[in-house]
Amino acid sequence: CVIDGRDSLTSAWNDEGRIVRPLDAEGRSCWQSWNLESLEGFPALQAESGVEFFTKCGSLACGTEAWVANPVKRLTEAGVDFTWHENGTAVEKRFPYLSVPQTHVAVSDAAGGFVNPKRMIQAQNIVMMMTAAGNEMTRVGDDETRRDNSDEGNDDTRRGNSNGPFEKENAFANKNLVVLESAVAVRAANGESPFVETAEGGARVAKLVVLAGGAYIKALAKVSGLTATTKSGSNNQQVSLDASVGVASIRLSRRTVLLAEVTSNEATSTLKHMPTVKYQWAPSENSGCDDQSNSSATTPAQTSTSTHGANEQMSVYVLPPIRYPGPDPPQGWYVKIGGGANDFFDDDTDENNTVEALREWMAGSGDDAVADRLHEVLVSLMPRTNFLTLVTKPCVTTCTADGELQIEKLGPDGAVVAVS
Repeated sequence: CVIDGRDSLTSAWNDEGRIVRPLDAEGRSCWQSWNLESLEGFPALQAESGVEFFTKCGSLACGTEAWVANPVKRLTEAGVDFTWHENGTAVEKRFPYLSVPQTHVAVSDAAGGFVNPKRMIQAQNIVMMMTAAGNEMTRVGDDETRRDNSDEGNDDTRRGNSNGPFEKENAFANKNLVVLESAVAVRAANGESPFVETAEGGARVAKLVVLAGGAYIKALAKVSGLTATTKSGSNNQQVSLDASVGVASIRLSRRTVLLAEVTSNEATSTLKHMPTVKYQWAPSENSGCDDQSNSSATTPAQTSTSTHGANEQMSVYVLPPIRYPGPDPPQGWYVKIGGGANDFFDDDTDENNTVEALREWMAGSGDDAVADRLHEVLVSLMPRTNFLTLVTKPCVTTCTADGELQIEKLGPDGAVVAVS
């Protein structure tokens, strides 16, 4: 089953759009492969679940030739079709709503786009429940939840109208496979099945527990004793985690996003075919990982082994107009922009302090100074677009020194797997 704490946890998934593209900004082959596999898997997941969550609008990466070179090399090696734009003039000719430096080049593709994370989770849960029930489970309200094919060309739904047919959750005869409770601890003892304790007093026993709690995963592992230091005297004893690798190496970064409202007419005309954009707005010779003015932003390992933070520091992502249903932000069409340097939470040995700091951050409206910089970049990039209301939102990402995905077995017998 899935223990889903959406009703009680403040999290970054609660949004209408997340960028997805074949290109990896750092040119890492592993991430590009995962990107491509995800994009290739979306149609089947949508078809099987009856929930459409992916908008295929293409993607664009624009920056100096040095910044774009490595990702382009990886795209070529992977056989991904793309278009090369040789200078700023070429970029603006193809995308007339953009304004970029003449020295910039760009690469665009038709494969990328954005996902609605709430619908994507819904689709994954539906397929999980259907699989668990041997595909014999009766789906209720199918006519209400499956999008009619006649909407295929409807731009209002293509851009994510949440007032559409997916507003209601798909219902199943057996609802116990998705549990809307909050995990507070995972217990794993030698030779015994692991189980998950919830804030609501539940205890869910399983053969294998997968921790995929995003920003909460490190704190949950710590409070569960899965990162406790013990001597390894036998195969059944827990091995302490090295703080430089795996789950123990995860750091949380405060992120701020800006939603800039545009008119319905502009969203469905001038910007109708706008791709997602990764844009190098501040070319820099700094090889460090993050903003050096932030004392908590870097570690020696990050500075010496990764280009991930450096690329993030000098770039932003921009999503095309997406229709938000309201009330927060108010109903309307918004262009979303985010990115820039990481702003790490202080590492705290008390997991309760970490969770409280995370909750406090996500309950706010982000960093005003960061939002101002994002606004400046957006206006510079899209000077001919008339932006109306501006709304700032908090976000949080998990980071490691090398920017890589962390998958690690925890606890005795490896019955708990953490993924972040």
